[in-house]
This record gives sequence, structure tokens and C-alpha cells, in this order.
Amino acid sequence: MITWKIRRSTRLTARDPQKNLLQFLFISPLKGLKLNLFIESSEYLGFLSHSAGARILIHGQGEMPYPDDEGINLAWDFYFHWTAKEKCLDDLLKKFKNEGLDCDTRCPVPCSEVTFNTAMSLAEWPSESYQGIFRRLVAKRLNKSKGQDHYVPINKNFLQARVFYEKLNYQEVKEHLSYEGINLVADIGGQLGLWIGLSVLTCFEVLELVLLLIQRIWKKVTIKKRIPSKEDVKTWETTL
Repeated sequence: MITWKIRRSTRLTARDPQKNLLQFLFISPLKGLKLNLFIESSEYLGFLSHSAGARILIHGQGEMPYPDDEGINLAWDFYFHWTAKEKCLDDLLKKFKNEGLDCDTRCPVPCSEVTFNTAMSLAEWPSESYQGIFRRLVAKRLNKSKGQDHYVPINKNFLQARVFYEKLNYQEVKEHLSYEGINLVADIGGQLGLWIGLSVLTCFEVLELVLLLIQRIWKKVTIKKRIPSKEDVKTWETTL
């Protein structure tokens, strides 16, 4: 979507006569969008307007345009050759809090964002040989709309902008988790196996060894209780 701003309070969006968004799928500058803008520099107020011209911005559909912050200035008496390359960014981000201000609920980070990389070139317009023809066309249109003659300086009131795609491709960037909990467990096991030689099989072998030692000690204790001592044997013989 293309939005341009001519005056401080005038914002326009490129649409066809049926108010549908304009679409073009060609990369040639002759097949793109051509804008002939009438600046009306004589209507500017000196103490409010320090510059004359227009400001244009290329942005994705559904986004609120801010030409004052993100647009590019266009000056009169020039022909602007502007190419655009679309880039789509899909960002999967977790919610976050900034010092307890709940920025994740008030200012959420978009999961999907469409941006355009732009390149601009310019040339003088209209040329000296074309000024006469263009002046007659402008005079005819102004006389028809306002019903009277108007003298308009061409070089101080008009500019032309052409916007088209440089390439019909796009770049998609996705973000995903690169280190999960299962990776942490696997890394810990790998480090233990590398530096200590510890593995699951080794753990079972150590457990088996402990059980065998406990069993052997238990057998020794029970055997000692069953075998009578020498003093017990003598006392038993005397009683007999």
C-alpha cells in the first residue's frame, strides 16, 4: 500500500475509481504506479510550512501509515524513480514484561510484520521540451475545474513519482526455539559421559554393586548369630 502526504493535514492512498486498492505485478517502471502531484506551493503559509513538497510511504496493508516518521520527502521539479522490494518477517516472540509495566498487554510485539526495502533515484521533470505540452494540459484541466484562467509555475508546483517492484520475490524469516529442555538433558548426559565416564549402564552397574555389598554384609551378620560361641558350648556341656 502506498500513502503520500502533500500538506500537513492531507493524506491519500492509491486506489482505483471503484475505491479498490491498486494492484500491479510487473517489475518495469512503466508498469508501476505513476503519480503527478500538484503541490500548490503558493498556498503554503510561511510561518507554518518551512518546506514545500510531498512525503511518500510504502507500507503493508492494514497498517496505520505514519508518513511524518517513516516516509521520504519528495521535492517539486523532479522525477522520482522509486523501487520497492518486499520482505516478510514472521517473528514468534514470548510475552515479556519491562520493569512491571505490562508492556506485553499494552504494547504487544507483532508476530507477523511486512516491510519494504526501498531505493530512490531522481531526475528533473518536466524537461524543457515537455514543459509547453504539460503546461497546456494543466491549464486545460484547471480551467475546466475552476472555470477561470490560472497561471501555475510548472517547476514549483508539480512533481512526478513512479513506484514499482524491483523484484517479484520475497524473503521470509522465521524464528523458533533453538535450545529446549530435552537438549539441556542431552548435553548434561553427554558431558557426564565424556568427563566422568558415567552413563546409564554405569549407574545400573554401581547400583548392582551396592546391592551385592549389602547382601554380603547381611549374610555375614546372620551367620554370626546362628553359630554359637565357645563359652556357650562349654556351659552346655557342664549342664549335661
